[in-house]
Amino acid sequence: MSLGRSGTPHLLSEPFPEPSPEASEGWVTVGSILGAHGVRGAVRLLPLTDFPERFATMRELRLFRRDGAFVRTLAIRALRPHEGKGQLLVESPELVSADQADALKGLLVKVSRDELPELPDRTYWVDDLLKLSVRHGGTGQVLGAMTDVLRTGSADIYVFRTPEGKERMFPALKEMVLRVDLREGFIDVLPLEGLWEDEE
Repeated sequence: MSLGRSGTPHLLSEPFPEPSPEASEGWVTVGSILGAHGVRGAVRLLPLTDFPERFATMRELRLFRRDGAFVRTLAIRALRPHEGKGQLLVESPELVSADQADALKGLLVKVSRDELPELPDRTYWVDDLLKLSVRHGGTGQVLGAMTDVLRTGSADIYVFRTPEGKERMFPALKEMVLRVDLREGFIDVLPLEGLWEDEE
């Protein structure tokens, strides 16, 4: 069953506009465009939120590049689950071909912080985590800076880059993540023995 809004398809006569310089401060990522689905302009959207039901009430998607620059809004005509994929299929009156849909691949869907629900304890928005430094919870040594959060079937995986440029990962388990301090800008972690020994 369609969860989207009705609309009249129309053909775009011009290319998508160049991204504007609008910054993404005050916006939080809730999804990512994976690419086209089929040949009629539908796009695959990966929810990056614990509240995917929010998409059912959206009239449009606000799309940003990964560097934070605002690109465009995309009107929603219909939205439905992509069965068995953990994704959503979005149809828009502004997209009528696979090429147009694929042009949006990699863009992030963001919402204003004013639209966000209150989070449960020890739950954080990915955008806020990516602003943090990773610190050893025992010694206080700064280990690196957060670069990504990978969603898995169980615990999320936090990715950070060391001052030497090495990429390291750790699971977001309470045994490892001692404290997340958004105000001070740190995640305190207690690495499991041997976790990064093979990466030295």
